[in-house]
Amino acid sequence: MDLKIEKTNRMPIAKMRGVLAPLGQPVPTPYYMAVELDELSQRERDMSREQMVCDFIKMLDIDDRDNVYWIGTSTDLAELSYVTAKTHRLRDHQGYPLSFINILRRACARMHVCLPSNPYAMAMKALARKGVRLPTMTNRYCWLWYVAGVEQPLLMEIRKMGGDD
Repeated sequence: MDLKIEKTNRMPIAKMRGVLAPLGQPVPTPYYMAVELDELSQRERDMSREQMVCDFIKMLDIDDRDNVYWIGTSTDLAELSYVTAKTHRLRDHQGYPLSFINILRRACARMHVCLPSNPYAMAMKALARKGVRLPTMTNRYCWLWYVAGVEQPLLMEIRKMGGDD
């Protein structure tokens, strides 16, 4: 599954992909999301987390000339970096797993985001979300992937700006 970046300046990718509910149907809310996530098995949640890490790693390999910007929150980017670091799937040239800070630096540089002053606190804050105001990125990815049927949910968090295709 190749990561395809859609160039847009105005319309959210979620609308283009049909994630938002059609007229006459209830719009998904965190309450509905929590209820439907409870119905997913632990295996499905683990698979969606693995897919999220794979998509994030692909996102880190996007060429600098593509001029891609992260439009999600920096807290979500820190959470993605932390979850990816815990899998030990990214390695340096000597075979050592990349640290959370190295992954976050790379992600922030690639996605044109300022590096947070206290990245660990931001990542822990993201993972401690209870879903009252905003669920964790992992839960949102799982819901978008399984329930809403979005093939590449991370594409909703990035935009390609300027330049010609």
